[in-house]
Parts: sequence; structure tokens; C-alpha cells
Amino acid sequence: MDNNTLKLFIIDNSAVIRGALGRYFNDHPRIEVVGRAACSPLVLKTLQNHPCNVILGDPSEDPHLFEHLKHHNVKLMLWASPTAPTPGFRLTLHKPNGTRDIADACKGLEEALLNPQELSNTRRLQPIRLVVIGSSTGGPKALEVLLTGLPGDFPVPILITQHMPANFTAQLARSLNNRTQLHVHEAHDGERIYPGGVWIAPGNFHMQVHSTPKGMTVALDQGPPVQSCRPSVDVLFESAALCCGRACLGVVLTGMGYDGRDGGAVIQRYGGELIAQDEASSVVWGMPGALVKAGLANSVLPLTAIAGALMQKTTSRRSNPSLHTSGLRSHNAQ
Repeated sequence: MDNNTLKLFIIDNSAVIRGALGRYFNDHPRIEVVGRAACSPLVLKTLQNHPCNVILGDPSEDPHLFEHLKHHNVKLMLWASPTAPTPGFRLTLHKPNGTRDIADACKGLEEALLNPQELSNTRRLQPIRLVVIGSSTGGPKALEVLLTGLPGDFPVPILITQHMPANFTAQLARSLNNRTQLHVHEAHDGERIYPGGVWIAPGNFHMQVHSTPKGMTVALDQGPPVQSCRPSVDVLFESAALCCGRACLGVVLTGMGYDGRDGGAVIQRYGGELIAQDEASSVVWGMPGALVKAGLANSVLPLTAIAGALMQKTTSRRSNPSLHTSGLRSHNAQ
């Protein structure tokens, strides 16, 4: 084992999950699985004799584990935890349904923790496959300005989380659909997404994106609010990072609070890019300001310049033409 090898401990109540993760990583040339357990006391006992730098699991079942881990040189990668410790101490993922999401999580572990410098250096070589947008106070008008600046054949899908109550998001989608060249609608669970389409998270539902053999699809759930928000920008951004890695482009528009900051950190960690609306053009510079203050924004732009930036970034690293064509056929067939 060389100094670049990750020493990994797997903790999960499910023997199926522990076994699947262990089998996946056992043959990895740069990851050594030092142990697997269903409870945190065994993790702490192992750390005394077999130091590790990554724990893969869900410490929400034992919050006291965090306090103990702060005394060890451990990076954390979680399946899920609504009560996260200090920023930078963990990377939040969503708990897998059975083994369906394990491959994506493992790929994320490799990319995010094994070679961050290489990830940063190669970021701009990856074509953009997805744009995700978060907004709150002042968001509906900001979204109209942004989306009207984009053509109907925009080359990648756009997913939006706007803080808004149930029923109002459908009205927002209809209004934007009538005012823009894009196909804008409220998202439905399991829906396949395609270039030139825009999906808005329904009020009271978190929205995620997943990669499937048939392409990227939307998933909706009513999990616990995150940062007191449902839908949550963090949830959308984290799933987009897992799904697309370096091919993800996130945008945080005007809004109160800091939803999107932690999810933005995950996008950055996976090699994606982030644009924040500037203070002068924001109704409330809470959400984009939190991104900027955390040092996560690659660009800080006035609202009227963001559409142009999206065009430049997506067309200069054009997505797979076959994806673009099949997506348009799907849209026209509706």
C-alpha cells in the first residue's frame, strides 16, 4: 500500500449494503477496506489499531460518532444525514435504495476523495450535461429573465428548485413556458429529462436527478426538510453532482438564507462549476451571497449576464449530439 491509498471503514445496519460496498472496493488498487460494522463502537475500536481516513455510512443513527471522529484524521462520506457537522467535515450523499445507487456512490468516492487535484485540472475538459438552478425570494422574476435569454434548442436539460408552496410551482411553470422558448413544466417522478426542457420541483417535494440506462430521470420525494426547505436546493445540487460530476453546472439566484451552499460544495468537490448572481441584481443576496462567502462560486454575475454565460459554457463543451437529438424527439413526441 502506498501513501495515496485510502483506508476505508464501512458502517451500515444493512448487511446487504455492507457486503455490496465491501465487494466493490475489495479489488480497487487504491482503496483498502479495513473493516465493516453495523454499529459505531466497532468503528472506534478499529480506529485504535487500524487508522482509516474515510468512513462510509450513516452516522445519523449515532450522532455521538461525530464527536469521536473529530479526534481522528478521518474524512466522512455519508449516505444521508439531515444534521450535518461543520462544513467541510463531510460529503453528503443520499441513502441508496437497496443496491441501486451504490455504483454511483462508489464512483463519487473515487472521484471526490482519491484525486481532487486531477479532478480540478480536468474540470473544463468535461462537456456540460446538466444545469441546475436554485432560487427563492425574487426568484420567479429572476428565472424569467434568465430563461428568456436562452434559445429553445438549449443543448442540455435544466432543473430548477424554487422555494414556493405546493400548487404555486405549477402556475410558475406555465407562466415561464408561455414566456420563453423552452419547454418548462412542473416535474413528475420518474420523468426522463432532455435538452431544451426545464423542470421545476413541485412545492413540498424534494427533486433529485438520477442516471439510468435510458438517460437521466427526475425523482421526487417528501423526505425531511433540509435547511427548513422542501424543496431544497441542496438536495438537487447534491444529486446532480453524483449524477454528472464534472459535467454539472450549478446556478444560485436571489433568495433568503443559504440553501444551495452545502449542495454547491458537493458540486465543487465533484469537479462541477457554480455561478452566483451578484448582489446588485439580487432582491435578496442571501443564497448567492452564502455561495460567494464560502469561496465556492466560479463566477459572480449580474442576472442579465447569466444566460450568456450558460450558453458559452454549454456550447463550448457541447454535449453528446446523440443525446441532444434523442431528447428533441422525446419532446416532439409528446
